[in-house]
Amino acid sequence: MVYRFFKDSFENWMGQHELLYSEEVDLSVPFPSVVSGLIAKMESSSMQFQFSQYRHSSLVAPHENLPIQLLRPVRGTRSVDGRVLLRPEPISSTATLGDVVRDFFGLGSSIDGDRFILRFGEF
Repeated sequence: MVYRFFKDSFENWMGQHELLYSEEVDLSVPFPSVVSGLIAKMESSSMQFQFSQYRHSSLVAPHENLPIQLLRPVRGTRSVDGRVLLRPEPISSTATLGDVVRDFFGLGSSIDGDRFILRFGEF
């Protein structure tokens, strides 16, 4: 609701708090590298974001232990107050940005004008 009706205000706030990043990335780039790059930008920003490891185990693959995860809208479900629910989306270590884009285009909910929107959350 906030994003839909107050998009510019929302994006301005996100930008002021260094939570909005825009970048051109080749579709062949491994998706875990895109996430790692985003984490590095957030940590080196003037806000100096800090992330803890998601799981503390040497058995967990590095791409499964990234402190932020891709979020996907839960189809057909909304909370009582109308919010769209999001859930973490597992990503293969071999997935490229192109793979993720193709997967998300099937939903049709991640396109905004000429931009493809990826939402991340800390878990």
